[in-house]
Amino acid sequence: MGRFKFLNELTERLRFYLNALMYFLNLYSALAVFKLFYRNRADKGLICMGSSNGKFCDENVCELFRFLTAQGEKVFLVIDRNSQDIHKIEGMGCLLYRFSFRANLMILRSEIMIYDTSYVDLIRCNSDFLKHIRKVNIFHGIHGLKKISIENAANRVANDDYVIATSSHEVEIKKSWGFSKERIWLTGLPRFDVLSRKRDIQQQKKIFFMLTWRPWFKRDFLDPSYKDVEQFKNSDYFREILRVCSSKYLNELLLENGYVLEIYVHKLMHRYLKKLDISSELSNIVFLDEKTNVQEQIITSNILITDYSSVFFDFLYLNRPVILYQFDKEKYYRETPGSYIDETEISDLVVTDFESLLDKIRNTLDLKDNDSIQANNLLDKYVKYHDEENCLRVYTNIKKLLV
Repeated sequence: MGRFKFLNELTERLRFYLNALMYFLNLYSALAVFKLFYRNRADKGLICMGSSNGKFCDENVCELFRFLTAQGEKVFLVIDRNSQDIHKIEGMGCLLYRFSFRANLMILRSEIMIYDTSYVDLIRCNSDFLKHIRKVNIFHGIHGLKKISIENAANRVANDDYVIATSSHEVEIKKSWGFSKERIWLTGLPRFDVLSRKRDIQQQKKIFFMLTWRPWFKRDFLDPSYKDVEQFKNSDYFREILRVCSSKYLNELLLENGYVLEIYVHKLMHRYLKKLDISSELSNIVFLDEKTNVQEQIITSNILITDYSSVFFDFLYLNRPVILYQFDKEKYYRETPGSYIDETEISDLVVTDFESLLDKIRNTLDLKDNDSIQANNLLDKYVKYHDEENCLRVYTNIKKLLV
């Protein structure tokens, strides 16, 4: 057994060194070709895109990529070879594999780079190599329940040439990070175009239960160790998921009203659940697969339960009931920079214990808590546009850069 473990560790180490060698070869050969053959000149009009550290392709990038491709722009998307999201974008346009020689060279030759996290979504290198490229951050969602740190804000100002916003209030938030007004595009989120197009699709009697990730869990989420899994198993986060998925009272409440509660654990946490082999044995409470299309869940569900996730705004946009289950509120905001939304703005939407959650679900199903003044006020404050032209507004700003 010991010998097998040693051989396995040796194999993994060799694979790591081989991948590292290929990474450096592909990067520096691309840099050399770009300098020697292309004289450090970009290809006019070439746009590169990436998302979520290459591991996923989130909906803002996905929708804008679809739009730019349809406009006939020279655009390509960079993604990890083994990403679970490749199926979402196959056939949509030009895809290149992250860290490959061709992807690196095409990125270096681009005029514009678009991402939702940072340029590392596409390439890992010294930012000096990318100074000739104008970078646009379209983010994952609206900045409301999660404030970013001073350090994070400074990094964004240093590395992002332009950012988008969804309202004049969000423009002010991003100005507080250090961006000038000229570097902030008031466009709306590209993925909200899909919500506008499909908002009248027949909803199903589903409650979408989606908690966001927690920063105190290990970020190397693709392969958590035994110690990491044990920490997760003993956390309030895991215990609350267990309480929800094993509540017979909740299941009966759902049965009586003809509803199903579908649990989707944030994609950064799925590997933990796989190691614990968790499932629900109740008829009307189910776990969704990690490959679930979250956008489709949003569109077809008519109630949301979340905590601090920006998906909160998607349901406000669709004028559907939202419950904020912030069972670890004190710890979460102690471990993170805080919220841009004052707690007095969401007091009618927040519950912090399981019994209150059950009461809130019951009242929502009974149509007693579905007309929230606070929800309407937040929507007005954070979302300016209610049309299908967010991608078009982003595109209009991009075209100005290409002139």
